[in-house]
Amino acid sequence: MAHWEQRQDAVVSVLRQIDPDLVGFQEMETFAGAAYNPENRQMDTLAEAFPHYRFSATGDPARFPNTQPIMYHRGRLDPLGEGFFFFSPHPDTPYGDPWFGPYPAFATWARFGDLRSGETVLVFNVHIDRKRRRNRILSAELLASRVNEVRRPSDRVVVLGDFNALRWMRPVRIVERTSGLRTVADDGATFHFGRGIRLFPAIDHVLLGPRLTADGVRAVRSRPGGVWPSDHFPIVADVRPVPR
Repeated sequence: MAHWEQRQDAVVSVLRQIDPDLVGFQEMETFAGAAYNPENRQMDTLAEAFPHYRFSATGDPARFPNTQPIMYHRGRLDPLGEGFFFFSPHPDTPYGDPWFGPYPAFATWARFGDLRSGETVLVFNVHIDRKRRRNRILSAELLASRVNEVRRPSDRVVVLGDFNALRWMRPVRIVERTSGLRTVADDGATFHFGRGIRLFPAIDHVLLGPRLTADGVRAVRSRPGGVWPSDHFPIVADVRPVPR
């Protein structure tokens, strides 16, 4: 994948095209040869380009990982709380190794007040291990458990991110079955190898609780200036509340 300096204009262009209320990022990393880096050039660039947005579910990486933030429109959403957990036998320990293998993966979450409706929205932003099937299954079980633990009766729940699993595979089905969420219909391939290649169906998904609905997810396959913004196509869901 191209370096951030080569991709940043494309990312900004696509975000302006989408004009979202909320975005979940995964692997927003500024590598420094260590477990974490207090610098995050990607976040700094977007904060400057989009002053009407803020970032939640991020912080001082010594205490709260800063590579999987949730960006929100401050004119639409008001942050009410945030947290994280690692897909690990010790989920509340930052950068803990998974059950099998050395590469840490995790989820962040944030609760927002909707400034239009007054409702609360609870958002989980996930990135699940791509290498080991057993890690994916255990991660899905932990995710479903934490969704059930964190959510309140008044919350409308959204789970989004990179599951590294197709919609019909066990990790996605575990989250659906255990937490009562449903996966929004996808728009085909999301991972494209940084070349636009659509080799297999979507591995990035949006799941919604029973008080939210969406007609589907669309993949944004634009390439501003001939540059892919990511090796995944961004996916967009127009989410709306289910009337009481």
